[in-house]
Amino acid sequence: MTEDVESMFDVEQIKIRYEGGDADRHELDMLELGESLQGFARLYSTVANFVETGVYSRQWKALEVKAYATEPKAKCFEVGMLLSWASQTQVLSGLAGAVIGPIIAYILMKLSNQKEEMKHLREILENQLKERHGNDTAIINRMMDTIDRLADASRPAAKKALSPIGSSCQHIEAIGSGYTGVFDQAMKDAIQNDDGDELTGQITLDILITELDVEKQTCKFRLINEPDQADDDGNPLRFSGKVTDPEIETQGNKYSMSLALGTPLRAKGKAKMRDGYIKQFFISDADTPA
Repeated sequence: MTEDVESMFDVEQIKIRYEGGDADRHELDMLELGESLQGFARLYSTVANFVETGVYSRQWKALEVKAYATEPKAKCFEVGMLLSWASQTQVLSGLAGAVIGPIIAYILMKLSNQKEEMKHLREILENQLKERHGNDTAIINRMMDTIDRLADASRPAAKKALSPIGSSCQHIEAIGSGYTGVFDQAMKDAIQNDDGDELTGQITLDILITELDVEKQTCKFRLINEPDQADDDGNPLRFSGKVTDPEIETQGNKYSMSLALGTPLRAKGKAKMRDGYIKQFFISDADTPA
């Protein structure tokens, strides 16, 4: 299989090594192993897809990269992972192996709030991007902003990836051609115990209201032209809103009219975010999109 894949696609090989505890006997709880491999597959495929296309996609079926498990090795407990590209036109062509590992490590450091490690890894990534794009600050900043967004949305996958730590093993190593990440109990606890909620500053979103309770001043809405806020099949997600705009109390207000006519609103407010998704949007004002 490996030879066939390598003749057709660009390939990156990673070793996921579980060490300590049951892993020292070359054993691992199957449920925890399955959950962990799902988490790493999600992390690596999403990151590798970004490396290939320059675009962050949440839609699992739309990813241009697939992760395959390879033959386990008797080194504590080690499972190989093979990343296969659907094309050979990477945005970061030639740098795939050098950047995938550091991006994965950066995501986990960011989720566990390890600021010094984040700073170090960010410097590594920026230097790698400079090799590709020179000193084009705008492109590098845009790529790093996308990596930050990717990290913010990766908490569920990270929790799965590190689930065996403290039970079947003591730590996990992810070994690639460009970087080796070591993930331990402290990191797992930080990722697991953080509820992930963040409150944004003032933002503007184009929304379509699908439900409205004028008495409670709450609503359900979908985002317009926001492919990141969709499920794995590409269907738009619905989110909860709280309308703090006093106009909601008036007859024929724009929120009621938006629901009745099925017309979008350009809403302003602050959002409570979890894992990159909107948990609740506090709407302070809205207008009709231009």
